[in-house]
Amino acid sequence: MDWKGLRDTLVKVGLPVLANAVAPGSVAIVSLVTNALGLSPSATPDEIAAAATNPDNLVKLRELQDRHEEILVKAAYDAENAALAAVNQTMQSEAANAAHENWWQTGWRPFNGYVVGLGSLVATALVCWLMYAAVKTGNTNALQFIPALAFNIGLILSIPGAAVGITAWHRGVLQREQAKNGDAK
Repeated sequence: MDWKGLRDTLVKVGLPVLANAVAPGSVAIVSLVTNALGLSPSATPDEIAAAATNPDNLVKLRELQDRHEEILVKAAYDAENAALAAVNQTMQSEAANAAHENWWQTGWRPFNGYVVGLGSLVATALVCWLMYAAVKTGNTNALQFIPALAFNIGLILSIPGAAVGITAWHRGVLQREQAKNGDAK
């Protein structure tokens, strides 16, 4: 079992706040848990999970969670921020290396944005044209297929559209951060 498995076990036994705070780098929180369970500070996630399922130990962990909830929430927040910092560092190193990369490595996000935009425009135009043609010719059978067609086009564009949206959101966050730091480009 790994730390994620231990977190899943803690959630299953009704300790979600404690589960969110336990992580491989959260030495203080793991120390609190192992101390409450009477385990060695170097206990593995398997040993902690096995002890956590014991009803007597479960009471101890609930008391620990209730007594130190504020600290546990802060630890979970800090662990999440550390993970985001690692992702940001990776993205920054990718951006720094972008000058040494070719268009296929750096251009896929903008290309995806253009494809989604153009695909959305063409799909909207196609659905409008089909509606116009069906109404003009009085073909009610064609009108029945338009909602399913529009739904399927939307479904097809949803995945790349989500990628474009996430990329745009992250770019906006980056631009706000750059503006706040005075190095807007």
